[in-house]
Amino acid sequence: MTFFGEGVNWVPLKIRDFIYLDTERLKSIIAQIEQGLINISTQLKSNNKEVMAKAGGSLLGLLEAAGGAKYVWQNQATETRTLHDNIYNKVENALTSNDLLITIPGNIKMESIDSGFESMVSNTSFILAKGKVIINDFTRMRLMLEKFNGLGKFIAQCGVSSLPINTPEHLKNQALKKARDKMTLDKSMIEGFKLFFDLFYKDRVVIKMITFEDYPDFRLVGNLKADFLRENISSIIYKYGTAPVSEWTIFAQVASIPPKDMSKIENEIGGADIGIALQQMFNAFREVELLAQSSVVHPEIAITPIAIYRE
Repeated sequence: MTFFGEGVNWVPLKIRDFIYLDTERLKSIIAQIEQGLINISTQLKSNNKEVMAKAGGSLLGLLEAAGGAKYVWQNQATETRTLHDNIYNKVENALTSNDLLITIPGNIKMESIDSGFESMVSNTSFILAKGKVIINDFTRMRLMLEKFNGLGKFIAQCGVSSLPINTPEHLKNQALKKARDKMTLDKSMIEGFKLFFDLFYKDRVVIKMITFEDYPDFRLVGNLKADFLRENISSIIYKYGTAPVSEWTIFAQVASIPPKDMSKIENEIGGADIGIALQQMFNAFREVELLAQSSVVHPEIAITPIAIYRE
């Protein structure tokens, strides 16, 4: 690790490898912490905004420019990542300084999960969590369903071809049939899976973080938007796999905390006949949705990821 400082005041330099960064949400947090960036004059240049500012007294010090320094603040598609990464550092530090950031593990410990962690977290809390992640790319899985049996047959054939050359033909055929049966799904099962994927998952990429190895049911679950990934999802999965071995860090805002008992949520039905029929249909749909595990269930927490990185 690299250190910077003078004398004995060494300060560790953190270099983060960002996987995902939602800069629009970071800007929103900055604006709310700063109650708006003051003393800003803008000059439009083509598609960019060249910002001249003097905000030396700001909490974040984001646009500290005592000499009237210029910062290019472009649109989401072309903004410089260097500035984005620094914005993240400022946001994390500011939320920590103001006791607005809940750390997991840290503020929330494993033994507190069953005893009411909900009292420590609200539906809008900011969370900074470390742990092992699982990435579910449903577009990739949907494509694999289309080719599943063909791929299974190929893998089975490769396995049989590795048998000794003097293996009797009937034994090879038996081994091939056994391998194919293990690697083949019934066509109706495949069509059923495809239907579920098309209805509930579509092109979704879901990340799940397990923060406590001894309590894998407690997970943070969120959707990833392709626009905020530093690389396309196929490249990320190629490099790290769908279950990376290293710990990752997720900075996120809580979206919802499912109750322990979903049956306590009342679905009152009233009104006109058509309204009652529609409500019954939606209630039935929610039951199917839960069976499809497309919803987040206790003790999971649904989150909106803002930044994901490795250290």
